[in-house]
Amino acid sequence: AQFHDFVIITFNSGGTGARPAKDGLDGTAFPSGVRTMPVEATENVAPVIFWKKELRPDSAGAGKTHALVKHYLELCLSGEDPAAYRHVLALTFTNKAAGEMKERVLGYLLDLAARRADHGAMADVMAHLQTHTGLEPATIAQRAERVLKHMLHHWGEVAISTIDAFTRRVVRPFARDLQLDHDLRMTTDQDHYLNAAVEALV
Repeated sequence: AQFHDFVIITFNSGGTGARPAKDGLDGTAFPSGVRTMPVEATENVAPVIFWKKELRPDSAGAGKTHALVKHYLELCLSGEDPAAYRHVLALTFTNKAAGEMKERVLGYLLDLAARRADHGAMADVMAHLQTHTGLEPATIAQRAERVLKHMLHHWGEVAISTIDAFTRRVVRPFARDLQLDHDLRMTTDQDHYLNAAVEALV
């Protein structure tokens, strides 16, 4: 088979936030206000298939971590494989957010396994999992215990990180071929690259 290089930039945007008298616009990027391109356009130009695209309720603001962890656990507990988390990639913008999400995942799994899900946030997690997986609480508890044990013994395979950390992880093996710094250090020095881009165009 013959392979071709491809480059793609995907903006997976949510809403713009609430306005004074109504909700924000759905599916638009903040602060640009530009709507997200259809997934069909992405699939047409790159070897990528989207199985699902949806707007997640409460996926922004103070409750976003709780909402995202519920969805993460749904994917991890839907099947019987305790290593299902290996097939789930969760990306966020900051190290703080990634760390908080990891803590929530472990805490929620521990509470589910110990069957402490009858009040507060855990009651909401259990209700979500029952609705979206069709499983009984006892089965959810058993699977949570198995996933938690497997996860703790293979912590390096838990793919919850920042976008830039994931990018470095993907690009680093090819740093030499791409003529990049092997350390792939992050920088905020925009002037250097702006000047380089102008010189390349002149």
